[in-house]
Amino acid sequence: MRKLKVIAIILCLFFISGIFAQDTGDIIWSNSYGEIDKEYCYSVNLTTDGGYIMGGYSNSFGAGDNDVYLVKTDAGGDVLWTRTYGGIDTDKCKSVQQCSDGGYIIAGETNSFGAGNYDVYLIKVDTIGDTLWTRTFGGTGIDRAESVKETTDGGYIVAGNTGSFGAGGKDVYLIKTDVNGDMLWTKTFGAIDDEEGHSVILTIDEGYVIAGITESFGAGGRDVYLIKTNANGDTLWTSTHGGINDDRGYAVQQCNDGGYIIAGDTKSSGAGLSDFFLVKTDSNGGTSWTTAYGGSSIDIGYSLQQDSDGGYIIAGSTQSFNVGYFDIYLVKTDAIGDTLWTRTYGSFDYEHGRSVQLTTDGNYVVAGWTFSYGPGITAFWLLKIAGEGTSFYPPENLYVDESIGLATWEPPLARDLLGYNIYLDGVFIDFTTDLFWQYDDLAVGTTYLAGVSALYDDPGESVIIEYEFTYIPVFDPPENFYVDESTGLASWESPLVRDLLGYNVYLNGAFINFTTNLFWQYTDLVAGTTYLAGVSATYDDGVSVIIEYEFTYNPATFDPPDNVQIDPDLGLLTWEAPGGGQLFELTQHDGNPLDGYFQSFDHGYGVIYDLSGYTDVTLEMLDFRHSSWGTMGIWEYALHIVDWDTQTEVAVVTDLQTTGDDIWEEGISLCSVSESSLVGVFMEPMGYMATDAYPCLDGDGVGPDGLSFYGPLANYPSMSLSSIGDFLMDLWIMAEEVDGVVKAKRFEANFGSAASRVGTAIPDMDFITLNQTSNLRDLIGYNVYLDSNLEDTVGIDVFEYQYTGLINGQSYVAGVSAEYDAGESEIIEVEFTFLETPVLPPENVVITVVDFNDVHLEWEPPNLPDETRLLLGYKVYRDGDEIAYLDDPNLLTYDDLALDGGTYEYWVTAVYDEGESDPSNIEEVIIILYSPQNLTAIVQGINNVFLSWDAPATRAFDYYNIYRDGSQIVTNINSTFYLDEGLAAGNYVYNVAAVYDGGWESELSNDAQVTLDAGNSPIPKITELSGNYPNPFNPETIIDFSLKEAEIVRIDIYNSKGQQIRTLVNGYLEPDFYNMIWNGNDEIGKPVSSGIYFYKMDAGKYSSIRKMILLK
Repeated sequence: MRKLKVIAIILCLFFISGIFAQDTGDIIWSNSYGEIDKEYCYSVNLTTDGGYIMGGYSNSFGAGDNDVYLVKTDAGGDVLWTRTYGGIDTDKCKSVQQCSDGGYIIAGETNSFGAGNYDVYLIKVDTIGDTLWTRTFGGTGIDRAESVKETTDGGYIVAGNTGSFGAGGKDVYLIKTDVNGDMLWTKTFGAIDDEEGHSVILTIDEGYVIAGITESFGAGGRDVYLIKTNANGDTLWTSTHGGINDDRGYAVQQCNDGGYIIAGDTKSSGAGLSDFFLVKTDSNGGTSWTTAYGGSSIDIGYSLQQDSDGGYIIAGSTQSFNVGYFDIYLVKTDAIGDTLWTRTYGSFDYEHGRSVQLTTDGNYVVAGWTFSYGPGITAFWLLKIAGEGTSFYPPENLYVDESIGLATWEPPLARDLLGYNIYLDGVFIDFTTDLFWQYDDLAVGTTYLAGVSALYDDPGESVIIEYEFTYIPVFDPPENFYVDESTGLASWESPLVRDLLGYNVYLNGAFINFTTNLFWQYTDLVAGTTYLAGVSATYDDGVSVIIEYEFTYNPATFDPPDNVQIDPDLGLLTWEAPGGGQLFELTQHDGNPLDGYFQSFDHGYGVIYDLSGYTDVTLEMLDFRHSSWGTMGIWEYALHIVDWDTQTEVAVVTDLQTTGDDIWEEGISLCSVSESSLVGVFMEPMGYMATDAYPCLDGDGVGPDGLSFYGPLANYPSMSLSSIGDFLMDLWIMAEEVDGVVKAKRFEANFGSAASRVGTAIPDMDFITLNQTSNLRDLIGYNVYLDSNLEDTVGIDVFEYQYTGLINGQSYVAGVSAEYDAGESEIIEVEFTFLETPVLPPENVVITVVDFNDVHLEWEPPNLPDETRLLLGYKVYRDGDEIAYLDDPNLLTYDDLALDGGTYEYWVTAVYDEGESDPSNIEEVIIILYSPQNLTAIVQGINNVFLSWDAPATRAFDYYNIYRDGSQIVTNINSTFYLDEGLAAGNYVYNVAAVYDGGWESELSNDAQVTLDAGNSPIPKITELSGNYPNPFNPETIIDFSLKEAEIVRIDIYNSKGQQIRTLVNGYLEPDFYNMIWNGNDEIGKPVSSGIYFYKMDAGKYSSIRKMILLK
């Protein structure tokens, strides 16, 4: 808050205001905010509690050089709370707005976070300023935000400029985010030079307008840049405004007439170096008028609002009319930009005005910063300025939908009002409390001027805001048109808001009737016939287009599943498809391939089936394997389906190819054929690519040439035998069903003299598949129920369901229904009492630890009653995971080998033919992998360390790993000592671990610390053979010796008989301490036996012998 010098000013102002009435433009109150350094305010907005929110940046508070600074005040400007946001570098706020959830959205720039030099900085805080989330946007260049608004979807639109993306050095940058600040899209606008975006607003058509500066377009060096986009950020139009010098746009608002007002500064017009610049445009960005305000020096407009009287209030800074170097400059104009009054605010130093808002009591609030007042160098400055008193604010964002004449608007600033007066072409129409009005009796193609004003109880009426529109009605058709194919009932939804008379109903393009309902019942429809339904909307001034829906009338019922049964012992529900709707494979009863065929190399193949007893049959699949006497190739066929009784063709499918082993699939309805029972399936060769000895002639696509022993078919000529040999056809008539499988029965024909020509069957001409249902609907699955509650949905090829979680002895109602493409059948239910046969677990599981990290399990079989399930085996679990399945019920043990150290839980279950038992008793076991003990580290020589340790409590391990300073340096050590050689000077910590079966490593041994001063070690004072260690040893030992001067050294090893068995050293050595390892092998690498051995050292005049013992 401000200090004493500001308080004096405020008290003076308060005293004056208490004596005299305040004039327009007078200060009602002012407050400064900050501390000892610098604070700059760029944005102020009203809050729902009647107070204000200010945003900028501070050098007095926060974590970095500059931090985002947020100040919340009450209606009198007194501080409620402050917050800072940012990192160790520079972070600034340029725009802040209260959101619909009561929190605040902040936009600016950051040099503390993000990808580039500066990035766009977006911060969402709650109602008391606590951070909810932050986001950064940008690239490697400089990217800044200047303006942010909350959008109607709860997200945010951010405008600024970018040096990372776009066409020029700097482009306008537009970012759209969702409610969480996550980017939805970004756009850039500009060309090869620099462009800047400074202000963004939402427009009444749900798009956006951005105001800024352009160097790439326009008449001068810089021009005001106005960009209009749709809701997706796509450019609808752009415009520039200005003269031959620099002109800049900093703020934009949409006006009551749908156009736009822009504030900035101009060097192209006006009286001084730069002047306030006010630009009024129409709704397409075209210039309506421009005005400049100012004096002989510098005057810059940064912010503006349209006032309740239709005029404008502009805030900025002036050097023309100032007490100090710069003062805040406030200009009030009328609706055409003529000046009504101006005021300046400031003292002996700098003051800048950056943001102005209208208050609900008809006054103004201006925010910026001051050098003259405040405790520090600069401070936030908030001024409440007297306006015209109580203001009659007009409605906002008036819009008229030209297609229906519906006007909509938004309420003015928060203040009680009575409602709204509606006008058309300047004439009062009516009063409403709604936020919309439907104009009636409009003439098509006529242009109107809609208007609306706000009516207050003070009393008073706002100015009329107007919107020009041309009434061009659109006859919207009905929506979501649908016909239920099973009933012929059509339904639809009414089009968008507009009065209509009703609906015209059509069928196959012909008018049927008129209705005011949202449905129509078609009658006299023929089952299986396809129709084109239609409906249009009828208005008092026209008719919409007809929307249509094609449907096939299918009055079939929703047949339920057949033969529903429940196994009460298992809780297993089974059923069959509705109406016997399974797929039937029509094959020969003896299991051989169908040998009924007609083959001629210039004719075709065919089989005849009897469909007696089948209704609503669909031919689904033909499994056809071509075979010939030569090499198989690509054969082309036409498939003919023939009603054999009436001698008419039902269907033909062309372009069927086979390469020797193919399955053809297509649903062909055989309903009419099934009524007469006999159907012929023929394959006519149409072309070939084969190397057979007997070529296939091209067919004519009409059909097979016929079967002479049946007489000529209608439309098919009689067959004539080919001179190259014909194979006549045996007929197979499908007539019976045995054991649920459709069988084939042979029809013997008397071929007379042609009988000798009956050949053997072509192999692998297999079968056709029929789908028989009792209706024409598409079955898509089954719904399974338990006690009327849906349990699960399964596919059409599933015919059983296993209930789980049933309680033994409790009664239930199982159920299943068939789910079709257009509905569900009735639920077929069956009541049962669940009587579970016991599924008992194994008994008396016992666990034993073997060899320290192996576990042995034993158990007893379950105590089964006389009548029980079939026991198949056992499952073994460790810590809840199955580790073994024993498929022999006589196996009652299991070994779990090579475990790591730790605690484990084991149990066993019994596996039966119809399920798995509960777990047996649960047993816990602890595996301990013992560590080596008593590790010591001793410096040997100049740069070596000798390690020794005791073996763990158990010797059931494989080897040791050695660690230096936490890193493994050697593995697979079998002895209990190790010499670490060639180390640099320093401090070292050693550990040893034992490695057990399975590669599991024990915990590390105790730490052994040692310090080496290699390189500074003294030269030995004597030449000496020190001894060996360990002694006795197995399998190796270390021999230490020292030299006080350079000598030729020889060390030999002798057995107890005095025989030399190994030479360890033989050569010239420098003065030093030495260690040599003997591994118990002789000169040729053969291990020596246990016993006493001697080692002798000769070095110049020095000679010494010592004894050692090898134990194995």
